[in-house]
Amino acid sequence: MSGHLHRTGRNRWRPTSIYRVPVDRNVTLFDVTNVIPDIAELGFTAIRISPITASSTANETGAPTDPNAIDPHLGGIEGLEALSTTAHNANMGVIVDFVPGALHVAHPSMNPYWWDVLLHGQESQYADWFDIQWAQGKVTVVVDQPTSTATLTTNPATNEPVLQIGSSIYPVNPETLQPQDPQEPQNHQDPQQLLAAQNYTCVEKTSTTRTLNYRRVNADSHVATIRVNDPRVFTETHRELARWFDTGLIDGVSVRHIDSIADPQAYLDQLQDLTGGYIITEKRFTLNPEGQREVTPSSWPGAASTTYPLISAIDGALTHPIGFYELESFRQHLAAGLDPRDRRELSTTAKQLRFNPTSVTGLLTLEEARCKKEVTNTLMHNEMVDLAITTKNAWASLDESTRASIRTDPTAQVDVDTLALILGIVVASVTVARPELGLDEDAEVVREGFLSALSESDPDDFLGRNSTGEVPVMTAGSMVVPRALAKVRSTVPSGTASDRLLAYVGLLLTTPSCPVSTLFSQTTSEVLNLGVTERAHYRYCTLAALNEVGGFPSEPGHPDRILDEFKIQTSTTSAPVINGLTSPVTKYSRAERCRILALSEIPQKFMEFVADMRELVPLDYTVTQPDVSGTPGGAGNSDAPATATSDTSFDILLWQSVMGAWDSHLNVDRLIKRSVRAARRHGGSDERFVESVRNAVHTALTTPEVVARIDRMVAIVRHAGDRNSQVARALQLFSPGTPEVFDPLFLSPRERLVDNNPGDLLLRAGLTVRARHPHIFTNPTSPTRVAITGERAEHAFGLAHFGDTQFPEVVVVVERLPITLRATGGWGDTRFHIPTSVNDEEEPAQTASTMQTMALPVIREEVEPTWRDVLSGRTWTGLDFSVAEVFGTHPVTVLERV
Repeated sequence: MSGHLHRTGRNRWRPTSIYRVPVDRNVTLFDVTNVIPDIAELGFTAIRISPITASSTANETGAPTDPNAIDPHLGGIEGLEALSTTAHNANMGVIVDFVPGALHVAHPSMNPYWWDVLLHGQESQYADWFDIQWAQGKVTVVVDQPTSTATLTTNPATNEPVLQIGSSIYPVNPETLQPQDPQEPQNHQDPQQLLAAQNYTCVEKTSTTRTLNYRRVNADSHVATIRVNDPRVFTETHRELARWFDTGLIDGVSVRHIDSIADPQAYLDQLQDLTGGYIITEKRFTLNPEGQREVTPSSWPGAASTTYPLISAIDGALTHPIGFYELESFRQHLAAGLDPRDRRELSTTAKQLRFNPTSVTGLLTLEEARCKKEVTNTLMHNEMVDLAITTKNAWASLDESTRASIRTDPTAQVDVDTLALILGIVVASVTVARPELGLDEDAEVVREGFLSALSESDPDDFLGRNSTGEVPVMTAGSMVVPRALAKVRSTVPSGTASDRLLAYVGLLLTTPSCPVSTLFSQTTSEVLNLGVTERAHYRYCTLAALNEVGGFPSEPGHPDRILDEFKIQTSTTSAPVINGLTSPVTKYSRAERCRILALSEIPQKFMEFVADMRELVPLDYTVTQPDVSGTPGGAGNSDAPATATSDTSFDILLWQSVMGAWDSHLNVDRLIKRSVRAARRHGGSDERFVESVRNAVHTALTTPEVVARIDRMVAIVRHAGDRNSQVARALQLFSPGTPEVFDPLFLSPRERLVDNNPGDLLLRAGLTVRARHPHIFTNPTSPTRVAITGERAEHAFGLAHFGDTQFPEVVVVVERLPITLRATGGWGDTRFHIPTSVNDEEEPAQTASTMQTMALPVIREEVEPTWRDVLSGRTWTGLDFSVAEVFGTHPVTVLERV
């Protein structure tokens, strides 16, 4: 390996902190290389870069057109070599993002594997790479194959492939005879364009029409899934990645879109064997049926990225609970078209909601279910058909004894479209990302119950009975499938979805390695993402900062949830988790979210602001929504208009987003683009609504009266947002696991520190403290809560990290709800009390045996520990401190025992 970074053995290297940067055509690998010294100087031990494999266009998934080539626009292999050398010389590891389960096919000729399938169909050597239902045609592609007097040859000077037309030669891709970049037609690398440019005519042109139904990622027709679990596909698509590891160019890989892979565990095991390097898995997390969040299986090698759960826990702790329900009351009034200035009615509703919070959660649950059903009947209708076909084909794959017990195929009398409708309801009713990850020892009992029901000629219940003749009480994980099937019974007529049919579907879904179960789990993850994250969370918004992936948009949080998250992180993973506060797909940055959270402290002012903006720049709410009736055959038209919506609450999301981004460095184009995207996800395809949102943002940026109104409102929360941002950073840095900082703007870290920005100084100090205490943070345990007492105790939250001594080694205490704290007179007599390893334990009672041995008592030496505040440099002695004295004017204190 180049540089000074060394492994002491296979799999030994792992980072203690990560600086994550996106690379694109504006920020290349060479640009990243230039700032690595600054990043290393801050204390980071790894650099992580977004996917660098060849891609025809920038795409959100990061899927490559060719996984075995580095995109030349990003710097090519030379750029990666330069970055690797510089990073290793700075004792930093290199981690790259990788999308293994899909290929980008927007420009077919740029993808040699997809292009070959389009040319040769099922005869292609890559035909079995892709998840294609050859018998079911849905997508028609016309493949043009030009031939002409152009000749493919080699440039004798460079030995590079060229296309020769007459006496002129042109660089060309020899595999496809197509341009490397279709966005740059001036290169004239396409044979037809070259011929036209040279006044040649095409001698012959043949066309082939291919009709394909292929599985997509998140319903994106530009991204086709591949069967990466197939050993041949795995080997062929990982040749370049393996070379990067073998030559020491990289030290780790982050696997994106892991839920779209058929068998994540098997894939990760293959990847571990291939690379021997550090692995990060990025999985979407949701609540499981018991109200707890899903976890990454401990059997998965490497580290899990838990960015979203940490974001949710921290942002919830920075939300004012009373203010949240004031804003929720406001949201409900706007959604119903009621007067947003009726203070008395709003206050009455808010009080009712505080005492009945489950009613709010129920509203969000209904919206999520409606949006997921909408997705299965429109965007992902083709996937439902694919799942239905797989279900109808499953009969032949069952063992003989199972078929004999069931006797006849329950799907024989059900057509594909009807079965697709039924399965769509089941998929939409699943509350987790991948059901099979939640199955436990009771799963086999559930399967036995389904088989028992199918074996009876007249079953009483589609769940059926086990061998004892009873329906057993199951754990929540095993009941995911039965509960989803129960939703079907209340949705469609029993004649369409009989108990026998549902029991059969349940049997297939609980059969290990069954193709139906595998495909079902891949599908539920995508429906959850598209239906909840990309739709419901844009239609239901009380406090936009809470609407990130896996968040709790319908309830305020509590600091205890942070401790709960830490316990999950330290008890259910095999390696320290990756904790971030921003990622390439978060809706908002850390700073934006923290400013939006401050609005929960001034709900009345924000409600007045929104009411004013609705008069100054009104939105057009005559919106149409996609059809969610589930009519079979409504194949994939996501823009089909149906009934008009009465929800007129989008103003809340819009103006919170504007306020979060409003500063001197405001990116106008980005804000307008983001607002328009949110409008489409909220209101469907109605261009009047979208255009009204675009005009509203433009007006907000250009009209003095509106600009002044926004400035005044932002001024109220700007300072609180900055303090919240520092608190969020402190809680991230001193969370169990590995902190990751994402810098989408890619400003030089050294330049950012010139103005002594408190947040960046905290970052440097936090990484330094972690480096001094590797035994705490390399093998982390859940920290202990710091006790807070006094009249403003609810405004502080603290964590104590212990080593193997009586006193903690690092103590972090942070401020909550700064606007309310200042309005009520400050800290007053509030104090924090540093815990010890014994201070909460009662002395053990003396037993008879102890008395008989006459053991001498243990004498604990009373020591007054000394602490250094790593931010201010001041020192303190003792275990009990005044918050006001220690904090001073800062929202964070980090005490290190000296």
